[in-house]
Amino acid sequence: MPRKKQVETGGRETNEAFIARIMTRMQSGPLAQLFVIEAVRKYAEACAKAEPERMDVGFITGAQWKRTAQEIHAEVTQHLGE
Repeated sequence: MPRKKQVETGGRETNEAFIARIMTRMQSGPLAQLFVIEAVRKYAEACAKAEPERMDVGFITGAQWKRTAQEIHAEVTQHLGE
């Protein structure tokens, strides 16, 4: 398995470490996982339905954001068996 490239974060937690921490170490336990998955599902669904032009931000185009939202929404939907 290839090693992940180390990214300099200036001492801050990486996004992956942050997500792993809130999914595994919150006092609310499994409810935190449900909250995160539901938030991701709802945001991905909203972005997947939106007009791409409304999501253009700097160097990321709305079309790229929409494709990412569609991909993530499909994954969450499959994961939840919806």
